[in-house]
Amino acid sequence: MDEDFSLVINQRAGASFDEGVAVAERILARYGSVKTTRCRDIHQLKRSIETHERGTLVVGGGDGSLHAVLQLLRDLGRLNTTTIGLLPLGIGNDFARHLGIPLEISKAATLVAAGSNRLFDLIVASDGNIIVNVAHCGMGFKASRFASHIKPFFGRRSYQIGAALAGLRSSSPRYSISTDNGTTLEGPMAMIAICNGGTIGGGTEMLSAARADDGMIEILAVMGDSPRRRIQAGLALRRGNLLSLDGVEHLRCSQVNVEGELGYVIDGELFPELSNTAFTLVPSCWRLVTPAHEAH
Repeated sequence: MDEDFSLVINQRAGASFDEGVAVAERILARYGSVKTTRCRDIHQLKRSIETHERGTLVVGGGDGSLHAVLQLLRDLGRLNTTTIGLLPLGIGNDFARHLGIPLEISKAATLVAAGSNRLFDLIVASDGNIIVNVAHCGMGFKASRFASHIKPFFGRRSYQIGAALAGLRSSSPRYSISTDNGTTLEGPMAMIAICNGGTIGGGTEMLSAARADDGMIEILAVMGDSPRRRIQAGLALRRGNLLSLDGVEHLRCSQVNVEGELGYVIDGELFPELSNTAFTLVPSCWRLVTPAHEAH
């Protein structure tokens, strides 16, 4: 039976993807009807989602694009009634990597048409912002702010460069973390990561054990205030072994409150005014087409 595919393309996703879009359209057309909308801003994206009535809503972009679509669906009350497909047309594509969705667009499009529907969690901040993959603050926010200026030149390497610069040039703010299972951390922290997925910055490993469907929030807190400590954390993050560093706390919970300095990165996008926020896990609240094997 023919399927309906509404392909929503983020023209600001960051990759040169016209050829990829054409490949995806040809492959999806073998399985059913395809309607493509190219969105240049959030208003066009909202209109395309509001007019989506049936079939699979296919997101062409990276983590930020997927975040924007899921945020709008949640705000419109349509999150749990919409099936999402993902074409990884962004720069980092970390959530796709986490789930084993192919980065080759022809294979990703075939998966959208023939894969398995699975339910996944979201993390929701007290102001209503969602986390699909990872949010981080402290040095992570400063690294991403540096990276945003060089991203057009260095692509997925920009975050690793930004992390090194942040380690050299930043100070560690004071934070307070309290979880619903009674754990409390206070003091200077180089970085806090709130994880649903496991990688950031185009494959830089934050926490490989994180799963987006296990009903838990994973938190990493890098304790310490010295320049040496920040450099160590930046290098460890770049190598993908942050958890092995002494003084890194790993917490698991379903709700956490974080108080401290302004500024978060959520799913690769800067949220400079967000602070003093509670984050709550909402389990199995949205549906995505994925490979048959489980997320790692």
